[in-house]
Amino acid sequence: MEITGTTTTRVTGSEPVVSNIKACYTGGVYYMDMGDGVKVKMTLDLDELTAQLHSFGVSDADVLPLCYIKNIKQSGSDLTVTYDGSALNSTINEILTSYAGGLPEGSANTKVEFKDTAITMTVRNGQLAEVAVKGTVKITVEGETVSASMDVKSGVKATGSAVKISIPSDLSSYIDMVEYLKQIHPEGE
Repeated sequence: MEITGTTTTRVTGSEPVVSNIKACYTGGVYYMDMGDGVKVKMTLDLDELTAQLHSFGVSDADVLPLCYIKNIKQSGSDLTVTYDGSALNSTINEILTSYAGGLPEGSANTKVEFKDTAITMTVRNGQLAEVAVKGTVKITVEGETVSASMDVKSGVKATGSAVKISIPSDLSSYIDMVEYLKQIHPEGE
């Protein structure tokens, strides 16, 4: 798995900050180059993650139940379904709580809330072709809240044997996510 993209951070009164992000999954580890020299990694067993999601009652049907469908549109062979993103609130927060044991003290007091968010999935010729997320996310850590606007667009470029992945040559320079969080949030602060 490989992910590439660009994030634009806008703070009122400042120029936007654009960062190129890159991520890949190989050998049971998820590597993220978040730009500005921040390279983190975390061990991630996809089978274990899937099992944990199912233990929370999260399956394909449970993540985005029918009651969260806002719109269905068909155009030629494309079928586009738009969901209310608030469907993810409880799932994301349960996952954060589950992983909190390995995080620095204080970072476990985190809450994520998606507001006015739409998740759009387009199926083309029977296969997932595009996913988009647009809206607002509020993240609260230890009583401090940050709001961010999201406008994420992703497309499936290839499937099966047509997939070509570029693995960075400097994987040893990535630091463990928990160690990174300890650096930016030392205990006692």
